[in-house]
Amino acid sequence: MRPLTARQPRLGLLDAGISPSAVSVTLGGVLAGPDKNKAQIEWDYATTFDRTHPLIATVGSALGLSAD
Repeated sequence: MRPLTARQPRLGLLDAGISPSAVSVTLGGVLAGPDKNKAQIEWDYATTFDRTHPLIATVGSALGLSAD
């Protein structure tokens, strides 16, 4: 699978009714300490997203999304 641009997952989530602020809240709720800070930096500053990155699975699961 090709990496996604930073825009693609954000627009996909928005199309699914999930706002960017909901993702930030979710990151804060499922992770703590350094992992939370690292995840927030990844979400805020990554220019591409690898669909197999653990952050994608963690956030997707917490938001009730399937791997598909």
